[in-house]
Amino acid sequence: MKKLIISFIILLIVLVALLFYFTLSTNSFEGSVSEINKNGHIIVDCPVPDFGARDAIAYQCKVHLTDNTVITNDNGKVLSLSNIEIGDSVSVTLTKRSFLRKDFNSRTVEAKEITLLH
Repeated sequence: MKKLIISFIILLIVLVALLFYFTLSTNSFEGSVSEINKNGHIIVDCPVPDFGARDAIAYQCKVHLTDNTVITNDNGKVLSLSNIEIGDSVSVTLTKRSFLRKDFNSRTVEAKEITLLH
């Protein structure tokens, strides 16, 4: 009986940890472009959860682009960084799940794909 209770508690802890991981981390976000650096990054508004508020607060994320980053429009046409302008709305898909927090270093991410939204 003791082993069953311990197994249940461990399972519960694992499930709660997975729940927090997938609800507090993100693999994509949408935002407005506020800066474009031709050397491989753009600054995009990104949501950071604020546990005291109803909605996430928009902070700025530094989004690194690599040679593997694909830039498209919402119709799937391949674009280049020169097609993106300040003020454009974009959807950013990250190379890995990230925890976006108030700390700027946590908001420096790498893009797998950027979609220009219209």
